[in-house]
Amino acid sequence: MYNASHGYPYPPPPPRPQPQQYYNGGTSYDFPEDTYFDPGPPASQPPQPAPAYAYSPSPAPAPAPSKEKRHKSRSHRHGHSHDHSQSQPPPQSHYPPSAHAPPPVPQPPVRVVRVLTLLIEDKRSGEEMLTEVRVPLRPADPGDTGMWADAQEVSEELQRGPSRIDGRAKVYTMRGRYKQLFLRILDDGRHVCQPANLKVSPERTLEIFVEDVSVEVSYRLRLCT
Repeated sequence: MYNASHGYPYPPPPPRPQPQQYYNGGTSYDFPEDTYFDPGPPASQPPQPAPAYAYSPSPAPAPAPSKEKRHKSRSHRHGHSHDHSQSQPPPQSHYPPSAHAPPPVPQPPVRVVRVLTLLIEDKRSGEEMLTEVRVPLRPADPGDTGMWADAQEVSEELQRGPSRIDGRAKVYTMRGRYKQLFLRILDDGRHVCQPANLKVSPERTLEIFVEDVSVEVSYRLRLCT
């Protein structure tokens, strides 16, 4: 063949080699350009190691305790709580006692309604009588015997009953060698009395005396003259 550009004969160039396609094995194959190449399925991946937190089955539930064991454990628990409560010290108050606490209020003495026997000696007529009245009595002081009665309550109960004292008179009881006047009866039947302590014997008896007021008045008149 003659090449006009160079002026001498030039052989035609050899055919250009076609691109080669490879696969993973490294061997080359020639395929025509218009041929479809199917690479095939991808190569299998190497096995992956199992994770460290692999699932482990949960332990089986423990069997329920029998009634006898449950009773023993319950009694043991109760006994333990009882011993624990006994061993604990009593709770202490967080507030200290006040230094200015009020003093305790004294309680009034106990008064019990009892039957009181009155031994009456009427010096106006020489008559002696016995009567009973129901009045409150309170015990005597420590170290002393007998009881105490209120003069006003005794007088009201005496003059309310059938053994009342009639006529003008004065009524008293003896405290040692002293007369304790506690009732005075006027001409119109009214009586004058006031609260006072009357000493009652341990047998719950009270001896009283009745005198005429005129005797005392006439005696004073004789002294004045």
